[in-house]
Parts: sequence; C-alpha cells; structure tokens
Amino acid sequence: MDVLSAGEVNLKIAGFVRIGFIFGGLLEAKIAPGISNEVLQRVPGVVLLLIALKMYSGSNDYTRSLDLSREASCLWQPNVSHS
Repeated sequence: MDVLSAGEVNLKIAGFVRIGFIFGGLLEAKIAPGISNEVLQRVPGVVLLLIALKMYSGSNDYTRSLDLSREASCLWQPNVSHS
C-alpha cells in the first residue's frame, strides 16, 4: 500500500521540511567555509547528544510509550545447532 494514499504523510509538514532543508543547505554552504573544522565536527555531536539526553530523560510522551523489548527480541535469535 502506498503511504501517500494511506494518508500516513502530512504533505503540508513535508513541504515545510523540504523548504527548511533547501534554505538550511544554502545557508550552511554560505557560512561553513568561514568556520573551523573543529567547530564543524563538534557542533553536530553536541546537538545529537542533547537530543539523546532529552529522549532518554523521557520528557516526551512518545518516548515513555515505546516498548522496545518486543522489537529487540525479534532481532536477535539464538544460535541453533542443526545436527
């Protein structure tokens, strides 16, 4: 089933995200050459760390409702010897 026909994609939000990517990419292309390599390497890491801490703290309702044990259990299967 196509996700668009199923109504699983909000096209208005997708449009805003696309516009943000375009203008963000253009802005970054203009300012990145003037920034040192060290800063360009550290800033994304710090941002991702802050996002991970916020998710881990459970400050979002959706993170509390996730039950990852069921999903994780289907990813790992014990080795079964076939004699």
